[in-house]
Amino acid sequence: PPQDGEDTATYSRRIINGAFEQVSDAADLGTRIHAGIETAFKEGISAVSEDVYHYVKLVKQDLEFAGIKIVQHELRLVNEFDGYAGTTDAVMVKDGKQGILDFKSRTTKPGVKIEPWETEPMQIAAYYVAKFGRIPPYGAIGANVYISTTEPGRVQIVTYDDVQLEQAWEAFKAANSLWQYLKGYRPK
Repeated sequence: PPQDGEDTATYSRRIINGAFEQVSDAADLGTRIHAGIETAFKEGISAVSEDVYHYVKLVKQDLEFAGIKIVQHELRLVNEFDGYAGTTDAVMVKDGKQGILDFKSRTTKPGVKIEPWETEPMQIAAYYVAKFGRIPPYGAIGANVYISTTEPGRVQIVTYDDVQLEQAWEAFKAANSLWQYLKGYRPK
């Protein structure tokens, strides 16, 4: 609420600053969790900083429970033919299928299912094609691992099969072509 004697402009500025501070704090926590996951892959879980240890431990447990094995992490990928590049969080194997996995921190609400944003399967599909060349029928898999920053201990894994990845790949190609057209930029 407005403070005693606080004018409307000052009150508005304080509220807006507070909102951006919350967003910044959440982003910072997400960055620290991601760094903790990377540390766990490189150096082991015992090397993870105390402030994010609980998050990372639960992610590792949930990956194991889901039968997901990480085989590479923080891998830079380039697709010269379609003209894009990026860094994937992980290359994984699940049920004998190779795939791409990406970690996402999210603010969540108790009892509300975490749904992927429309671009997240597209990102997985684009990295899949950059890594493996194409999305094979019956052989591709992708996953997003959502880590709640508002419900400590909540981790949700969403997987994508070859049909979903192929649809997401088609959408990504269209968006990529449009972006290149609008920007007048086509990487060589």
